[in-house]
Amino acid sequence: MARLDRTYCDICNKPLPSMGYYKLKDGCMCASCSKIISPLLKNRRDKTTEYIRRHIEYREENKKKLSGFRPSIGFGYDKKIYIDPYMSAFVVTKRKEEDICLDNPDIIMLSQVVSCDTDIKEYIKEEYNQNEDGKKESYYPPHLRHFYDFKTVIVLNNEWFDKIVVDLNGESVEGRGSIRYQKCSSIAKQIKDTLLYDKKKQIFGLKREDSHLFRL
Repeated sequence: MARLDRTYCDICNKPLPSMGYYKLKDGCMCASCSKIISPLLKNRRDKTTEYIRRHIEYREENKKKLSGFRPSIGFGYDKKIYIDPYMSAFVVTKRKEEDICLDNPDIIMLSQVVSCDTDIKEYIKEEYNQNEDGKKESYYPPHLRHFYDFKTVIVLNNEWFDKIVVDLNGESVEGRGSIRYQKCSSIAKQIKDTLLYDKKKQIFGLKREDSHLFRL
């Protein structure tokens, strides 16, 4: 049961500061415990202390398993999806391949992937002309520039997370027919095919020493 005076962390039992702690559904958590929790875990305030305790135990086990994670395939720009075909698992992290273990990214089994789809958002920017009075006015016909952002949406059957969203491009992509747009589309398809490979019961024909990182 949570302490009403909120003087101790309900997870690790250490004293709480007067400020800088985090509320849970039935208690409070200190900043140190909060740092252990996966960044993929959403709606922490709705979680019970028992749930968070189990999650932290899972995170400690995940850290041990990472020592055996050997990515052979990588996709992405800022956040990257690294895949170990021999473990049949992947992680999502901003770290470089050699620094993957530093943030303890969650190992997700390919068998837990329910679906993988591409979400493409279009943004339209109109260019204007300046008339003799110095006021802007639309061209006729209007001059429109089209920009696109690509996201991979991975739906999971996982105890801790049900969805992961990964941005595939940094700066927005201009022009549907541009080389960058085509590259984004190609990478999105490769991610989908790769993450769903396990469902097709196919075997990756890659060696551990091979390394492929698809960038935009």
